[in-house]
Amino acid sequence: MHEQREASSLPIDLGCRQQVAEIDGCMLPVITVRDDEGDKRKNKVLHWKEARLALVHEQGSVTPKFDTTFANHGFLIKN
Repeated sequence: MHEQREASSLPIDLGCRQQVAEIDGCMLPVITVRDDEGDKRKNKVLHWKEARLALVHEQGSVTPKFDTTFANHGFLIKN
């Protein structure tokens, strides 16, 4: 069975009763250059990071709010 989560200590500031959200992610290539001596073209390292995009709007509204992050958590929806 699922256990009930504890209530969070978020500030109580009701902006709207319900929001509709969509979150999607994709993997993006990120290249970093090492500081080794020699040919700089051969000192590149490829890493993959997940980028997440969120779209939120109040139910019944067509005015969206967007945010994106490379982090695994901590979305902050911006106007």
